[in-house]
Amino acid sequence: MEIFRITFMQYHPLKDGFVAIEAKDYEGAHAAAMSLFGGKFAFCYAPKDFDGKFFPAGQFGRTVNAEDVTR
Repeated sequence: MEIFRITFMQYHPLKDGFVAIEAKDYEGAHAAAMSLFGGKFAFCYAPKDFDGKFFPAGQFGRTVNAEDVTR
């Protein structure tokens, strides 16, 4: 399992932070983000591609387990 980060567009209330989703792979994290946000997010970052310095508000809420969302 890896931690993926979901970020948001500039007009979204969560634009300066991210939501963390624990998933087996990118597809699982993306599916969970779609379930949670209905496509109203910008990017789903793999751990190696994420740079938190661009998101000053940090993580919103607890880390979500993708399996809990997509069952």
